[in-house]
Amino acid sequence: KIYIDLLEKCNLKIFEKKNIYILQDNQKNNYRYIKEKINLNEKFCLFHLDEKMNQLNKNEIDAVDNLINDIFKKKKIILTTGIFDFKYTNYFKKKYKSIDFNNLNNSQLNIKNEIIIIEKLPVDLLAYFLKDSDINISFHAGPIVNISAALNKKIVDIMPKHKFNELGRWIPIISNYKRYSIENINKILNDI
Repeated sequence: KIYIDLLEKCNLKIFEKKNIYILQDNQKNNYRYIKEKINLNEKFCLFHLDEKMNQLNKNEIDAVDNLINDIFKKKKIILTTGIFDFKYTNYFKKKYKSIDFNNLNNSQLNIKNEIIIIEKLPVDLLAYFLKDSDINISFHAGPIVNISAALNKKIVDIMPKHKFNELGRWIPIISNYKRYSIENINKILNDI
């Protein structure tokens, strides 16, 4: 909102305050292929893991893992990562079946009812997962928050409480957005 106000003070008229994202047709077949490979034929929660989690301590990571498992009791969950490994990459890869997008064509997958991690998804392909999900959760990952807002999806953002004011200016103005501090992530289940 702060940037909209600044632009308007400079006499620049803002005609649209909603985020815009156009799904790229060149990723549609890749998305269908992956959905088939991982037996994704129901609504799901997308939970994005990335380097913003590096600031968390071991107890907080355990709480995130507990949340993932609690969500899975209610609905299918797909974990995704960005293109970079992060401090806790191996922690999650030891717990869940992990598929690197770059090796997906060579993978013999038979995933029925389990939590999986799809690593290193290109943003334009990730957008198809965001579009079909019921809810998208991240640690304030820009693409997750902004593309989800453009696609009218429910967004849950997790961050340390002391970052609320700092990151508040990056929240899409028109969105179905909710923010939780890492200390209160167990309350996210009420939104699932």
